Amino acid sequence: MMRSSEAWKMICPNCGHAVSVWESGGIRWGAKSVGKRVAGRCPACGTAGMMPLEKRP
Repeated sequence: MMRSSEAWKMICPNCGHAVSVWESGGIRWGAKSVGKRVAGRCPACGTAGMMPLEKRP
């Protein structure tokens, strides 16, 4: 479950910083959705809003 959640990244639309779903306190297991957005705050620039999710190795 942890490995799967770490592969999913929340991408900041403002600065492009990527943070894993696991690091941000979420769980994403067995997911295959494309184009999903989640509410979050970027740890790099502080922007809050809907962030797209991408699965990255």
